[in-house]
Amino acid sequence: MKRCVFAALAALMLFSAVEMAARTDRGRQMGPRESRAEGIGITFGYVNSSYKSTDWATDEVERAPALNGFTASLTKDFALVRSVLYLQTGLGYVYQTRTRNSEAESPGGLVRTKVIMDRTEHFMTLPVRLKYTLPLFGRIGVSVDAGPVFLAGLSSKMGARMRVQDTGLLSSSYDLYSGKFKTSGVAEGMDAEQWLKTDGGIPEGRLKRFDVMLGASVGADFFSLLEVRAGYDWGLVNKYRGDLAAENKMYRGQFTLSVGLRF
Repeated sequence: MKRCVFAALAALMLFSAVEMAARTDRGRQMGPRESRAEGIGITFGYVNSSYKSTDWATDEVERAPALNGFTASLTKDFALVRSVLYLQTGLGYVYQTRTRNSEAESPGGLVRTKVIMDRTEHFMTLPVRLKYTLPLFGRIGVSVDAGPVFLAGLSSKMGARMRVQDTGLLSSSYDLYSGKFKTSGVAEGMDAEQWLKTDGGIPEGRLKRFDVMLGASVGADFFSLLEVRAGYDWGLVNKYRGDLAAENKMYRGQFTLSVGLRF
């Protein structure tokens, strides 16, 4: 997993280096205002994602607990109508996670069990947006963008750690892309795989790495340098794969609040 994260960060740094080199060369041929308008953006933000699953036979809808995290990206605006309409693309990285704690006691309080559940996801994103800008006064304006975002999953795992009083510690993780389990520790009378599927909330199936989302965002631009945006994206691809996809469908929704600098 560390190699995936390092590769994602290296790709972002390479994209930045190439663009900055090209940007320096173009700066000699155009004015400061034009150069900045088509420059690169460095964006950091908060991400909240949730999965909604539906049973095709019963239409019963179930929402999984939301995941929270952050995003970091490099974007590039290409002018279609200068100072008005742009095509925005770039490369981004998303990390998100959630953790749940619970405790239970056997009848009479003789045995206490503590369970810690967590889920983590890492994605690379490629947005393709149409961005419309409107100046308000001075060098302050607003903008609206819309379009698809292509996602490639680097890692998606669920894990659980259970401590049973006077018995032992059981730790297990499940890779939602490969469908593989990893377990360690011993808890008397426990089948780690079966426990993670039943009490741990792990689906008996795998998820797709790739997704396409469609969304929009609104933002405020200050002095052609600082940009604050809020937006939402709806997943278009059923995340389930294999036999599970024949009976169920699950889509990802994502809210993003970000701050960006443009150069």
